[in-house]
Amino acid sequence: DSHLDLAVGTVAGTWLFLRLAGLVCDQLALYLDRAGKAHAKAVIPLLRKVLLCVVFLLGFIFLLQNMNVNVGAMLAGLGIGGLALALAGQKTVENLFGGVSLVMDQPARVGDVCNFGGSSGTIEDVGLRSTRIRTVDRTVVTVPNSKLAEMQIENVSARDRILLKATVGLKYGTTPEQVRAVLVAAREMLENHPDIAPKSRVRFIAFTQTSMDIEMFSYVVTGDYNKFLEVREEVYLCLLDIVNEKGAGFASP
Repeated sequence: DSHLDLAVGTVAGTWLFLRLAGLVCDQLALYLDRAGKAHAKAVIPLLRKVLLCVVFLLGFIFLLQNMNVNVGAMLAGLGIGGLALALAGQKTVENLFGGVSLVMDQPARVGDVCNFGGSSGTIEDVGLRSTRIRTVDRTVVTVPNSKLAEMQIENVSARDRILLKATVGLKYGTTPEQVRAVLVAAREMLENHPDIAPKSRVRFIAFTQTSMDIEMFSYVVTGDYNKFLEVREEVYLCLLDIVNEKGAGFASP
């Protein structure tokens, strides 16, 4: 009966400490919000997993001791295979430290869209061993943390502006006055657009075999790609109107 009571007490204590570990992580997340360090919350999921693993392992060892299992002798017996186990777990340790590195350096956080190793997707979870990334095709790519930590990661979600660059080819036969009028109107259109960053430029850049090229270079002030597509569509439609209003025409092909 005493062994049963000790076992029940150990299980109950382990469960209590598991709940406390979860509560500590929740309170830490609230503290980071109040302190204005919301970006540091990316460490919380990994910290929660580590704490739960440690509490569960300690509870299991304590339970074995209460059942009169000689844990010390068991651990000593495992010492011979400890080196082999350490070598076998080398990749696991690398992945663990890779995950810690990703969380601390934060090249990309959960929910961010990033480009990595020739692929792209949205980070869904940074685990103890690997990171899960949802691709554009809605598949899930699992990348070991040690590998991902060595890759060049381009965080698309971190951008504050998106480049809008286009080359407009006017047909030969367009007069110099019409070209000047198109340039002036296009510059005014970009300057007056509320979603276009200042210091955009529109320049007559080249004569080609089929066209006289005008380059438009500007930034859309948004990190949302759908918003960028909306603004780009508006700008292109305005360019169509400008070319038609000034009596110019687009080159073919």
